[in-house]
Amino acid sequence: MLLYPALDIRLGRLARAVPPADPLMVARAWGSAGARWLHVVDLDRVAGVGRNDALVRSLAALPDVAVQLGGGLVDPGDVTEALEWGVRRVVLAAAAVAGLDDLARRVGPQRLAIALDPRGDVAVAETLARAVAAGVRCVVCRARDRDGTLAGADLAPAAALIGRQVSVILAGGIAFLDELRTARRAGIAGVIVGRALHEGRFSIEEALACCG
Repeated sequence: MLLYPALDIRLGRLARAVPPADPLMVARAWGSAGARWLHVVDLDRVAGVGRNDALVRSLAALPDVAVQLGGGLVDPGDVTEALEWGVRRVVLAAAAVAGLDDLARRVGPQRLAIALDPRGDVAVAETLARAVAAGVRCVVCRARDRDGTLAGADLAPAAALIGRQVSVILAGGIAFLDELRTARRAGIAGVIVGRALHEGRFSIEEALACCG
């Protein structure tokens, strides 16, 4: 199981760190500790109040970690641009499936993932089927209402997607190492962890050990 330490960026700093920290400094430290992926979200882009493009490009250029860029991207131009920066994978909003076939042919389906919230999204089965038909084999199962809450992950909806021709990444609310162990035993392919790391509930090294 892969670990995706999360960097949520606002105004060039980490949104979930107190005090706000330098994302590049944290990313380098995590890479040195053994992390091989980063899950990056530009919250300013999501809110429509600006973009942190230069910072995302710098993160994507780091030699020891690969960047997975989230944040509900839909526009094909934005996706293509991010991949040209060196982002390894872009997580698309479920609404992006309308043009997914063309986008997957253009950039490669292995560089795309679809974000789903089975508890809140409609037509999850249809979205998943269209993603698989386009060759996309990665799904981020995200509990939106648990993001940044440390309320614990909701494993059941993510586990229900296992065996449906996709690798499943669990996101939202992870607070304890035991949740990582449970997710791994359930067959989850990856976990996105943010606030628990920023608040020191456990270290990158401890999380990687649990992921196996």
